[in-house]
Amino acid sequence: MTTTRTSAHEAEKRIDEQITGIALMALQASGGADYFEVENPERKTRSDYGTGFLVEQDPVDRTDPVFLARRQILFMLLDPELDLIGSAVRKHQGMQNDLVLEQAATRLAEQLEWQVMRPRETGGLDLHQAASTTTSVVGWARKFLVGPFGARKTIQRIVEGIRTRSFGEEEDFPAPEDEVDMEGAERARRAVISYERITRRLPAGSVARAQADAAMIHGFYDLPPLNPDLLDDATAAVIAEMVYDDPNLPLRSLSEHALGVKTPTSHRALVRLWSDWTIAHARTLLELEHPDLMASIVVGAVVRSALEAR
Repeated sequence: MTTTRTSAHEAEKRIDEQITGIALMALQASGGADYFEVENPERKTRSDYGTGFLVEQDPVDRTDPVFLARRQILFMLLDPELDLIGSAVRKHQGMQNDLVLEQAATRLAEQLEWQVMRPRETGGLDLHQAASTTTSVVGWARKFLVGPFGARKTIQRIVEGIRTRSFGEEEDFPAPEDEVDMEGAERARRAVISYERITRRLPAGSVARAQADAAMIHGFYDLPPLNPDLLDDATAAVIAEMVYDDPNLPLRSLSEHALGVKTPTSHRALVRLWSDWTIAHARTLLELEHPDLMASIVVGAVVRSALEAR
């Protein structure tokens, strides 16, 4: 028990430090602004998680440093090592069935997204405080999730059958399905839930954890899995060695595929892994924070899987 608590504390401390750095860099890049411009300030958009929950509208510029920082902070707060949502929901485990708790976890993820993506002026995450080493954003998120409009209220509304857009202030019913990309939203929702369940017991650094990390990226951002058809064990070993020598190679190979440029013979097997990706898929990954890391994760998972199967 002591070891588990120590590990959780270390994970919280590490993630808080990373969030502080992310917030600080975003504020430096934005000249101190902690908000991002949106397409239509009068209209909200729907959460990626799938039940029609309202969040901030799409940004004018998806490369805006504040937008990217807030998205990355959200992703980090959903890290299964922290298990913030799971621990908030489990407090009510003896009183509700698994279906209600699963729905509550989804709603709480949406509420957390709503809080993280909003600027401080409208009651959301204050990036200036997040950039301070004296502030724990993980603690802020945990307090919100177990607070008055957190798990208890969410479960109560689910049980009562109330469908809301913003849990706490304005109530409304979700828009008709033809106004929402329900298929994509459901895919993202399932990716988050599946990731939290699967990785809870997987050791860091294992092939299974690498596969789960890659599956989360594919599912959350609606990106197709890499094509392993031509990846025999010998080719996988060569790619693994090349990537070890040049960590930026996975991202470069994606760019080569998307641009259709002539590829060095030694890179062709790696480039072919991206054969199911369109230019739109490539652009989605390239617009993420740390696209080099994301590309390395998805390539590493398929390569390590091929090597493990030898």
